[in-house]
Formats: sequence, structure tokens, C-alpha cells
Amino acid sequence: MWSVFQKELKIYFSSILGYGVLTLYLLIGGIFFIISYATPVGISSFTGFFSVMNSTILFVIPFLTLRTVAEEYRYGTMELLFTSPLSSWEIVLGKFLASFVFAGIAVTLLLIYPISLSFYAPVEWGMVLSGYVGMLLSVGFFIALGILASSLTQNLVIAGILSFGFFVVLVSFSSVAMVSQEIVSAIFRELSYYTHYQQFVQGVIRWVDLLYFVLGTFLWLYLTEWRLSSRVWK
Repeated sequence: MWSVFQKELKIYFSSILGYGVLTLYLLIGGIFFIISYATPVGISSFTGFFSVMNSTILFVIPFLTLRTVAEEYRYGTMELLFTSPLSSWEIVLGKFLASFVFAGIAVTLLLIYPISLSFYAPVEWGMVLSGYVGMLLSVGFFIALGILASSLTQNLVIAGILSFGFFVVLVSFSSVAMVSQEIVSAIFRELSYYTHYQQFVQGVIRWVDLLYFVLGTFLWLYLTEWRLSSRVWK
């Protein structure tokens, strides 16, 4: 697993693109953090900041994950991985952890802003930590889903489109819940990514929301492992 992890992480940092993504994300974070505190919004300042920055990183994730498996198919290197001592789970987890660490670095760098603010004004650290936990869980959830999308095709463009499509479906569940009957609305509300993420942004950490992201991440990784294993046995 660690050989796959090191290889994937090296790819992210072996070109200027990886550093460019981190720099741009940090810059966007700085701009929106300043905007959040340009007006006396109070506690909701962090709510807006985390919502915007999470949406930004979710837009980036398909570009991070589209090549993870699809490129292995494309160049015929997946078969080589399966002839190594690595299991399919080790391959999937290695790729997942590399993408998660890279995106996690981007998210963690945003701590610079509330830390800097704390020297000049009181900071609601409970809300900050809750927001960061929510962002990291969200990042892991969608990275796993992006890798699943990548495992469905060897075409990088299609992998990216599938990732965006899956993301849109999960985010839109909350909209469906608003226009549905009571029972259907309750189901879609609980399936909605937005419903669970917003709790973290508002400074609330609930077991049901933690389980949503953890179990969802595991489900996407399990489906990816199943997809890889079934492809090998064909």
C-alpha cells in the first residue's frame, strides 16, 4: 500500500501543477476570509468561509482523482499492479490516502487565517475546529467517490464528467427534499451531503453526520475495490 501511496503522492508534487493548486487554493481562501470579516456578520463569518472553501475544494477533487485508476487502465499498468504482492484493497487505499493527504494539506493550510486573526480578535475555535473536521470528512468522502468514478472508465474526460455528475446528484438531494412529500423529503434530506455538512459548518458535531461521511467513504472505496477485482477476473 505504501508503495502506491508514495508513487501517487509523488505525482502530485512532481510538477508545478500540484504546488499551483495549493497556492491558488490558499490565495482564494485568503480573499474569502477577508471578505467574510469585511462586514460585522459575527459567528456566521466562519459559516460562509467554510461553505465557500469546501465548494472550491470539491470543484478541484475531480481533477485530482480522474487519473487515479483510469490512467492505469489506459496504459495497461493496472495488470502489473495486480501481479505484485499488493491486494486490490492496498491499491485502492494507497491511491485514496495519497489524494486525501494532498487535499488535506490544502485544507490544513487554511488554518493560517483563523490563527492570524486570533492575534487581533477573539476566534470561535469550537466552530473553526468543527468546520475543519467537516471539510476533511467531506474531502475524504468525495475523493473516494472520485476514485470510484475513475475506476469505471479508462477515458480521463469521462472519469472527470462522472465525478462531477456524482457530486451534483448528492448535492441536489437537498433540493429534491424541499419539493417532495414528507416521507420522501425526509429520505432525501438524510441522503443529502449538504444536510450533514452544514451541521459541521454551524459548529455542531453529531454522530449521525460523522457516520454519514465515514460509511459513505467506505462504501465508495468498497465499490472501487469490487470494480477492480471484477475487472481482473474477467
